[in-house]
Amino acid sequence: MPINQKHRYLILGASSWVGHYLIAALQRRSPGCQIAGTYHKHRPNLDIRLLPLSSMDSDAAHVIFVDFKPTVTINLLRGETDQDFEWHRYLMKKVSNYGGYYLFGSSSNAVDFNLDQPHNESEPSKAQSAYGMFKSRCEEELLAEFPNYGIIRFAAIHGWAPNRLSRTEEFLLELSKGSTLSFPRGIIQNRLSDRMLATMIAEIAFCRGDGIYHLGTIDHSDEVDFRRRLAQAFGYHPDQIQETAGTPCNLLMIPNKIFEISQMDLRFSESDTISEVAKTPELHRYLNRL
Repeated sequence: MPINQKHRYLILGASSWVGHYLIAALQRRSPGCQIAGTYHKHRPNLDIRLLPLSSMDSDAAHVIFVDFKPTVTINLLRGETDQDFEWHRYLMKKVSNYGGYYLFGSSSNAVDFNLDQPHNESEPSKAQSAYGMFKSRCEEELLAEFPNYGIIRFAAIHGWAPNRLSRTEEFLLELSKGSTLSFPRGIIQNRLSDRMLATMIAEIAFCRGDGIYHLGTIDHSDEVDFRRRLAQAFGYHPDQIQETAGTPCNLLMIPNKIFEISQMDLRFSESDTISEVAKTPELHRYLNRL
């Protein structure tokens, strides 16, 4: 799709961790685009048009769609309740009414019913966790009603979050205190940095990809091994990371379709993830310089 300066992106949940980085990714991918974002309680410090929107506030949502007229709507909202599901149904139908494209931020939890093997994009959603069952329900509704819209699934990400203590910063904070941290052996994932994930989401939104997309690195590792490598990247001894016995958990989300629709080089590795996280200025306070 050629660059179109009339692209108007609406990010539902712009104050989220990923939303913070998605703005810059969209601006790089679609120069000249317009971006608006919604927030609920706390107005974020973002250089875009910001719009307050509470769950099930259909009047406010209607005004946003009439006024901003988004060509692409990216839903990064959380949720687990029946009301949250009805809100999702309302939003996707509202997008359809205005002839736009809808990209739903799902989760690896949507397929967490079976944690014994890797997950391909052809795998239908089936979950056991409450959060996963909510995401699965949303996916099924979207695919039944609007199969030409997009769904993204991804597992853990790492980096710095502007409005919360990210898992990465919490991990580094404990290492800087000299703590020994324990992780169960057998948790398999392919982890992206927050910026890498945002880049991939922006690409799917720009290309208006349809169906299910798995986002992650092309390689994978055990959580214990990844944490040790991340610790070493910040100057800590890997022995600060201890392993415990645990129940095997495979949340490897195998990416494929994004490589088919994109001409960009998006075949990231977990080494890229660690390198990207280590270059994050906000996390340099945790560097062990001894």
